[in-house]
Amino acid sequence: MPGLSRKFPFLMTLSLLLCAALLQSPAGPLPLPEGVVARVNKVEITKQEYQAYMYTRFGKRALEEYIADLLIEEEAKAYGIVLPEGEVSAIVLERENAQRAGPSPDSLEEDLKRSGQSLEGYRATLAAEIRREKLTNALILKTRVATDTNLQLLFERKYGKGGKKLRIKHIVIMPNVLRAEQIKEGRKPADIDLEALHVEAQERAEDLRTRLLAGEDFALLAKAASHDRVTRERGGELLNYNGRLYGSDFFAAVENLPIGESTAVIRTGAGYHVAQVIERTQTKLDEIRTELVQDFLSAPPSWQERNDLVKALRGRAKIQLW
Repeated sequence: MPGLSRKFPFLMTLSLLLCAALLQSPAGPLPLPEGVVARVNKVEITKQEYQAYMYTRFGKRALEEYIADLLIEEEAKAYGIVLPEGEVSAIVLERENAQRAGPSPDSLEEDLKRSGQSLEGYRATLAAEIRREKLTNALILKTRVATDTNLQLLFERKYGKGGKKLRIKHIVIMPNVLRAEQIKEGRKPADIDLEALHVEAQERAEDLRTRLLAGEDFALLAKAASHDRVTRERGGELLNYNGRLYGSDFFAAVENLPIGESTAVIRTGAGYHVAQVIERTQTKLDEIRTELVQDFLSAPPSWQERNDLVKALRGRAKIQLW
């Protein structure tokens, strides 16, 4: 077959060229060399370069958190604190399910993929955070001391400054609300006279006080005129007033005010108030000390306590950083 014999050298040459091309162009990318974390076009990023980049961006924050975790683990072990088996994983599952509760159950994986994370990494990070929180809280509850200072602070939070608990109601006219009303009506902010707003707010408060002295109902006036949207729906009452809200001038005006009488107009950072005392009770710390101790020792740990614990553990530890 002379035709085939003439084509054979051409076919052999073509086959050799195709084989050479296949050898030079592998089916997939070449594996990354050891110590290389990424390749962008032809540029290789080494693990050392990546670590330097992360350190430049975030400093030693992650290391500090890791050290805090180690210190908490050590302290918990010293106090014999052991978390119930399965507690952390159960909370992880609960929070993961909450994340999946949206319209698309797969959105969690999609979100993680977009941020360069894996589901396993998400679960591990969440488990570490929950474990740290649980151990920290357990340590705080185990080591709390009911000092006189702590009890005094709790006492005043619950029973008012000096044990005087006041139930207060107020009406307040706020210059910033008057300003917002004028802007809504079309005035330009630059054209509004702030001093005039204060004069108007004080005059409104004085007028309301006059109406109270004439016998009008406090709750009705509060609902109709007060700029405090939270309290006006309950007749102006400030729930859990602790003697600090609105500052010292406000407290001085109501501290010894007879029940049912109205204060003069009080200026605070919020605006111009008229207040009345609904009820006044006096409690002595020594009479309820046992109750306070129990409340203090069993209260959920605060953010400040958690920070203080880590700070104390770091202060006692011998830590050397590069």
